[in-house]
Amino acid sequence: MGSTAQSDAAARLQAIALWAQRRSADEVNRAKGAYRNPYARDRARLLHCSGFRRLQGKYVLPGLDQGDLMRTRLTQSLEVAQLSRGLLRALDALHSPDAPWRAVLPDPNLVEAIAFARFLGSTPLGHGGELALQTWMADWGGFQVDAQALRAVCALESYSESHGLDLSRRVLIGCLTHPAAWPSVVPPHSVQPPGAYYEEEAAAVAWMVEGVSSSDAERFLRPAVRADAQRAGRAGPPSWDCSIVKLAWEIAHGVHELEDGIALGRIGHDDWRKVVPDAGWASAVEVDDHAALADSLFGASEARRRRAIGTLINAFVVSVEVDEWPEFESPLLRYQASLMPQARAWLKQLGELVDRKVFHAPELAPTLSRGLSAMQGLLETCWADPERCLPGPVLQRLRVASGERARRRCVADWLAGLPDFQCVRLQQQWRL
Repeated sequence: MGSTAQSDAAARLQAIALWAQRRSADEVNRAKGAYRNPYARDRARLLHCSGFRRLQGKYVLPGLDQGDLMRTRLTQSLEVAQLSRGLLRALDALHSPDAPWRAVLPDPNLVEAIAFARFLGSTPLGHGGELALQTWMADWGGFQVDAQALRAVCALESYSESHGLDLSRRVLIGCLTHPAAWPSVVPPHSVQPPGAYYEEEAAAVAWMVEGVSSSDAERFLRPAVRADAQRAGRAGPPSWDCSIVKLAWEIAHGVHELEDGIALGRIGHDDWRKVVPDAGWASAVEVDDHAALADSLFGASEARRRRAIGTLINAFVVSVEVDEWPEFESPLLRYQASLMPQARAWLKQLGELVDRKVFHAPELAPTLSRGLSAMQGLLETCWADPERCLPGPVLQRLRVASGERARRRCVADWLAGLPDFQCVRLQQQWRL
């Protein structure tokens, strides 16, 4: 019995070491550095990288936000990181101490690192800038914000010479939001592609899945639905850690951006009355008094509205559950964070309300058009005259790039990373 326990302990330690490895095989050894684990170091690398700092200059709705409601991608990343920690606490406090997934419950630094990385692919100029990049790259390897985020940490951000931020294997696989290769789920000429990773990151992805068996790796990277000439496919579920951060993002979108919609006057009483939760679940998590919540959310008191938003957040966080995919051997692929069905149904209603009234409102069409036109102009100008437009390091990469696809990717990488104000300044300088 003692021998079996020792064997199990040794296997756990080996797995921990495997997931903490970096692609460069370099480990930072400092005389007084033992107080930080690999995931704390990964979080610090992301927090201090230039792409993360630029998120404060990328507005979710450029030209529309007002005063305290200036929502940036940095704001979003911090909200998602905080909610990820909250979900971890709920999983730890509200579930059985014998649950098998407890053995792989992630370090809080790990989920925060993934949350920060998730937004590094965000484009300037809002959805208009994203659409312009998607159109420009449609026949040349594609563009998608989650794929761009993975590319940022694997190649674009600087900490190592060849591996971007050189993050640990477990953080990197957590950044693989859509574990499917681009050609397997994206049909030809797709302007609005589904989630996938670029072919340029195939080697990095192959290294990530060395942490699991070959059968798990094949199953994990196999699309849930393959693309054909007429329709897009769909990637399968992400890793356990990524599922926690993804759920945190969904809660942030459905609740924090609901608050913005209310404050901006885009979501009103009538809209709220149409999104009614399941009565039994609402009573259990203390959000069953719909009228009282409405009074707090739509009244004159900002303090009451903030407290009501906190109540909604708590209702979703304490509803976290764990799904199991028994076909996987590795616990990091076997488990998925989810919500109770009743909570998920109401969160879906709230997310759809936010999309309809805030992000896809007809009055936003001019903002979308301006962002699209501006990014198209920047892309075309850089492509036509790179010697004049591109900064030295980017121009050097362009000169050594092999083929039009690699050259286009180089231009797209640079422009996708810029903050809004720099794009506007370039427009003015280039008289676009």
